[in-house]
Amino acid sequence: MVLKQKLLEAAEKNPEWVKNNIQLGERISTNLAAKTFCYQIDDLELYKIFRNGLTDNEFYLELFNRLRLRRNQYIPQIFGETRIADLSRAIELGVGECLEKAILVQLAKQEETDAFFIMGILRHDNMRGGIPHAFNVVYTDGKPFLIDAENPVIIRDGDKKIEVPYIVPISDFDGIDFLVDEYYRAGRTYGLDIARETQRRFNVFDMF
Repeated sequence: MVLKQKLLEAAEKNPEWVKNNIQLGERISTNLAAKTFCYQIDDLELYKIFRNGLTDNEFYLELFNRLRLRRNQYIPQIFGETRIADLSRAIELGVGECLEKAILVQLAKQEETDAFFIMGILRHDNMRGGIPHAFNVVYTDGKPFLIDAENPVIIRDGDKKIEVPYIVPISDFDGIDFLVDEYYRAGRTYGLDIARETQRRFNVFDMF
């Protein structure tokens, strides 16, 4: 409940970074730092192209497998001479990185349960610093799970490598990072980038 309340407050105060209800016609920046291009949400049921009766796990993998093209390589086809384009245009082209996938996860889950779209940051134990990254926090049976549809986990089954969705239970939240048990973490740390940006101006805990 504490995490949910903090995310709801963050969504109210910093809606560009945290959203609990993406609405029709809403514009979402593809890069909050550069503020260059924006997607406009033109279809709240766009996720159904991929859902089609699949379980959640199957749906997340379907997004990963079918949306593989990099956005930067298709800027002219998506945006033309403008800086705003319908999200459906990118999806039709098969363009999808963390942002596009996280939006579709949010659209699919926000009518079913408490769900949050987060423009945050991803760090890895083997990587210096972090990278901007979009992901989701979704509640199942009252418990929060972190979902990264862009980066499934590779597991071994004998000689085979199998991709499984990165869906991990969140054990706690320290005001910046979502804490995940070491068993599930896979070397990753996900956080609220807004917290780091805010710290440069005032104490992050003022936001909560």
